[in-house]
Amino acid sequence: MATRFEVRLDEKLREQLSQLATARGMSASAVIRNLIENAHNDTVSAQRMQAVEQLAAMSVEVPEDPMTLREVLEGTHEPAVLH
Repeated sequence: MATRFEVRLDEKLREQLSQLATARGMSASAVIRNLIENAHNDTVSAQRMQAVEQLAAMSVEVPEDPMTLREVLEGTHEPAVLH
């Protein structure tokens, strides 16, 4: 269910919103919803990318032999927890 939210815009922003709505064939409300969704998605994507970059920058020794890796993991974590 949608809720009502009031935003006050100066004349310049109101005109820009009107132009966007006309150009996109959408209502002003739809344009605002679309802009919020896009800004949110961009922010989440940037946060995820930052997390990936931080993980990629980590220096972790990984044994080449799978059995050695298994032994290291089992020595660090409960075997029942690993799937």
